[in-house]
Amino acid sequence: MLSSHAPDCGVCKMDDLDGHVTRTPAVYDGKTVMGAWAYMCEACFAEVGVGLGVGRGQKLHPDPPAPTPVDTTPHLMVTWSNAITTRPGDSECFGSRDDALTAAADRSREQWNNTRVTMCWHEPHDRAAARTTRTTAHYTAVPRHTWGIECRECAAISADRTESAALVSAALTAAGDHHLHAVTS
Repeated sequence: MLSSHAPDCGVCKMDDLDGHVTRTPAVYDGKTVMGAWAYMCEACFAEVGVGLGVGRGQKLHPDPPAPTPVDTTPHLMVTWSNAITTRPGDSECFGSRDDALTAAADRSREQWNNTRVTMCWHEPHDRAAARTTRTTAHYTAVPRHTWGIECRECAAISADRTESAALVSAALTAAGDHHLHAVTS
């Protein structure tokens, strides 16, 4: 049984006849030695439960946590590097085009002469990470696919990648930044 919150143990409630309300979360829904069914905590199930299985009882499982909302707004990444040396540059992402342009100009003046500034539109890091996590989980659970038969999960992952690329491209176009790159993973 899936439940968003565990009900209280019905056996503990019945045992507490002196007026105190005991709220112990139930872990099982099962038949008792008295014949009635009840929600039971671990201790009560061990004491009065008749076991697990059809006609006996089942363990309650909470719903899996809701997925964390993923940012879908494309970002602008600015990278500052020295135009003369091959030293790796410093990169930072900005949610706003204006903030990115201001930072690109300001930091260039703060750093060194011959600063090369590159900018590109890209998908949010958490969206790319969520897709990577989803892909890894899928290929771990289903390591082999039958060639030529579309897998629903693979199609959903591919659709997310396509949608993300379209959002990045649309942001680039809306900003009039046709000379910048659009990057998705």
